[in-house]
Amino acid sequence: MISYSDEEAAEIARVAPGAMMTASARGSRDLETLEALGVDRTRVIAWTGTREPDPPAFARLLDEGVEPAFGTLGRKGERLDDQYWADDDGSEYQRLVDDGVVLIATDEPYRVADWLTADDDGWAACASR
Repeated sequence: MISYSDEEAAEIARVAPGAMMTASARGSRDLETLEALGVDRTRVIAWTGTREPDPPAFARLLDEGVEPAFGTLGRKGERLDDQYWADDDGSEYQRLVDDGVVLIATDEPYRVADWLTADDDGWAACASR
């Protein structure tokens, strides 16, 4: 589920305590705020926005045991997807993954998936079975 405020995250946690959700967080203070509202951090993927990647926040979240998410989607002409693909090079997406992002919200999912190498080992392992 997607929450758009701390209060929505708390409501999701109340009505569906076993559900995974995205909730805005960039570090321990944000996670503590969510926990004070009844959100189990083990059910959270931390949404870190769509403006500018924040590798230090990604690292803080990973240190807290919470996986970070980042969005490159948005209004055509303004979104990072357009900027990242302007040179037909999707290395910025791989950099996000290398920096620890586990969920990329994009308007170009198939193009991004073709570019990323992060899941190549997993696919190879599955194919060999």
